[in-house]
Amino acid sequence: MTKFVAIVSSKGGTGKTTLAVNLGSALNHYGRDLILVDGNLRNPNVTIHLGLTTLPNTINDVMNKDGKVTDAVYRHHSGLKIIPASIAVHDLKGLDISKFKKAILKLKNVCEVVLIDTPPSITDEHFDLLEIADEIIIITHPELPSLTDTLRIIKLSEKAGHNIIGIVVNSIHNKKFEVHRENIEGLLGKPVIAEIPFDMVVKESIRHNTPVVKHQPNSKASKEIYKLASMLIGYVPKDD
Repeated sequence: MTKFVAIVSSKGGTGKTTLAVNLGSALNHYGRDLILVDGNLRNPNVTIHLGLTTLPNTINDVMNKDGKVTDAVYRHHSGLKIIPASIAVHDLKGLDISKFKKAILKLKNVCEVVLIDTPPSITDEHFDLLEIADEIIIITHPELPSLTDTLRIIKLSEKAGHNIIGIVVNSIHNKKFEVHRENIEGLLGKPVIAEIPFDMVVKESIRHNTPVVKHQPNSKASKEIYKLASMLIGYVPKDD
């Protein structure tokens, strides 16, 4: 049975797409048959992160031309399978989230996991998209403004009956002004399932169009993402 997992943030700049790309790659590393879908139709970023900006078929083609969803699946050289969204301006006209949901649901029984990189917002359109998600992971930063925005999206998600499995705190510098884990959990009422440190190799990996978990698997950020992936599937990696 296919599980649909959405990566969510209350605003841009949290590292949501970076998490989606790398968590997908890490789950793939652990043997999960996974497809990452770019659900940010207005500002797609997955293909930009992976250097795949000239692909002929996108989720927009599946939506608007009733195409086969498998025709829009591409395998990155890292092994990660993706379904891109169109970066063409003309494809922004007449976006219909109901068509997107219908297209994504065609992936049922095609793979084990569908990971969705959602739009960075808390609009009604956004929450309509989350209706297809079995689980939601929310990414945030350890500063109060970001956490306050995250609390709003948690409250709205809970009201809509969505299943939030945990919070990923990204770009941690270990500074005094940052909110600590126990306080984040107390404020948000959700478990912190990963704490990803700020790591320059993440930016370097984007420049190389490769997930950091593949580019520098022993980096601090990569180890935390692999730890998150293993926790999500109940896998305990063997010590090297």
